[in-house]
Amino acid sequence: EPVAMAADAFDAVMARIDRRPQAAPRVSEAAEHDPELADLPEMVKRCKIGKRRRVAPGISMRPIMLSGTGKSRAFLLRSEPGARMLEHTHSGSELTCVLKGSFSHLGGYYGPGDFDYGDDEVDHRPVVGDEGPCLCLVAMTGDLRMHGLLGRLISPFVRL
Repeated sequence: EPVAMAADAFDAVMARIDRRPQAAPRVSEAAEHDPELADLPEMVKRCKIGKRRRVAPGISMRPIMLSGTGKSRAFLLRSEPGARMLEHTHSGSELTCVLKGSFSHLGGYYGPGDFDYGDDEVDHRPVVGDEGPCLCLVAMTGDLRMHGLLGRLISPFVRL
């Protein structure tokens, strides 16, 4: 049975929120000591960021440690100007936010602040712009599924 709320219920909740001490966001140790991370958005700098790992020529990634035990993962993906990814699709979903630089695929251009979504229906081969390195924040579930003979040969070694 629904029960009527007290007339001052909203005010009481807001008063409790106002009394709660606000902890200052803390920048992670990696971001404090790594010049490459210095100009990232604050919300990214607060994350625990792992060490850089080479994924392919001109492409590296840094894992972002997430809480929980799900299959989701996040990472910073850095690609050199002109880098071309192998053609691939995904077994899950991928959400990419461009932080620096640019890339294009499937006729679309993605620059700083742009988001791109991919899943098992998107078959693409991103190409990084020539104006400078591209740095993206990527969140994904599932795995990459690379196409072509080369893709199938190196797929077991490419882990994002």
